[in-house]
Amino acid sequence: PALANDPNGDGRITLAEFRGTPVVANFYADWCTSCDAELPGFATVSAELRDRVVFVGVNSQESGDRFRQPRQFGTDWWPLARDINGRQGGGSGLFDSLGGTGMPITAFYRADGSLAFVQRGAMSETDLRAVIRTEFGVEA
Repeated sequence: PALANDPNGDGRITLAEFRGTPVVANFYADWCTSCDAELPGFATVSAELRDRVVFVGVNSQESGDRFRQPRQFGTDWWPLARDINGRQGGGSGLFDSLGGTGMPITAFYRADGSLAFVQRGAMSETDLRAVIRTEFGVEA
């Protein structure tokens, strides 16, 4: 199944593309101050684990510049996507299916594509490292 459209509309990003590698899908929006707070830690951990864990930025429920945060916090090298059914002021397909009620939300997918864990709300760098270690067996 599609995780999200790519931000340029040139195709889709699917979990199948990353089969064999764990995936951390971080949902964010330009207006989300909690997203801003957690992204420096995500940038640090993702850079350390670049060859072992895929990080995907998923822009959802957007009204502003969907590339501001990736540029500002150094995560613009991640695959960047938009939630397929995302719309301003309302829920979206994938966001809703993960039990999203606010931003940010982070979904952790095992290497086989199955959902391992969902974090609703901001994560500290310490908590991010702990979930990756617990769910993926990868030391960060």
